[in-house]
Amino acid sequence: MGILENILIIIFLVLVLIFFTRVFIKSLLNISFYFNFSDFIISFIFGGIATSLPEFLFGFQSSLKKVSNLSLGNIIGANFNDVTLVIALSLIFNLLQGRNSYQELKISTKEFLATFLVIITPFIVALKGKFGIFESIVCLILFSLYLYYIFKENKFEKLTKKEIKFKEFFQSIIYLLISLIILIISSYLIVSRVKFLVEIFGISSFAFGALLLSFGTTLPELVFSYQTLKENLVSFAFGNIFGSLVFNSNFILAFNGIINEFYIESSVKLLINILLLSVAIIFNFYFLKYKREPLSSALFLISLWLLFAVLNFIFLF
Repeated sequence: MGILENILIIIFLVLVLIFFTRVFIKSLLNISFYFNFSDFIISFIFGGIATSLPEFLFGFQSSLKKVSNLSLGNIIGANFNDVTLVIALSLIFNLLQGRNSYQELKISTKEFLATFLVIITPFIVALKGKFGIFESIVCLILFSLYLYYIFKENKFEKLTKKEIKFKEFFQSIIYLLISLIILIISSYLIVSRVKFLVEIFGISSFAFGALLLSFGTTLPELVFSYQTLKENLVSFAFGNIFGSLVFNSNFILAFNGIINEFYIESSVKLLINILLLSVAIIFNFYFLKYKREPLSSALFLISLWLLFAVLNFIFLF
């Protein structure tokens, strides 16, 4: 099969992945509403983790095919897209609706530091050049401690009410299972095709994951944020994004290291991406803490993403 055919198949499979991730998320939300879970559980746990499903499946398939740097690049790229493009577009959409709901969000310095450290630390651990069982255990301990912290700090209030009847609940379970099967198959096929292209062109699998693959896997977070902002549920949008960041950096990376110990393609490339991601996360805290002007903040985040895109394009070759 030729190069063009492989590229077209990858594009088609990514579209399939996006569509069925949306089905999966909607089904999971319906199930959580049926059981009357709190807003925090729905947004951070279900929203954040569910929208990370593509990254998780890519990580699993990449580990099996021993191209874990593809998954590492995808994870850091998806995280960066979340804190730049997704938030920037969410701010712009919020303004277009005539709202400035982000002014209502509150975050303490303590909460920020805990979130920042748990997102960045796994990548810093990876800088030493190898990621295996020990590094995975560190990530899982961090992930567990952070979950304990946020469960302890957050009040589990049910502010959003949506009645789900048993018939819709049962249908959601069926849709959930069907979409999960399709997502597993499509992610397997995408990783197979991407591995072929990386080998043919001799390009960096890390940069390919960070720049190109992550763009497709980030779309579920964008869709989730768009849908929640339409309902003026700003806390849902941010809970989803930061839940996804924590899950990507810790659980998925740890899962990869447990399945297949791997060596980092380039510590320099990883370090530059860590620094850019740190700047983006710190800026988001600054924006939320001091209520900066949304449009200029969105433009800054987009500019930061463009810098990230240019650098990783250079890293491809």
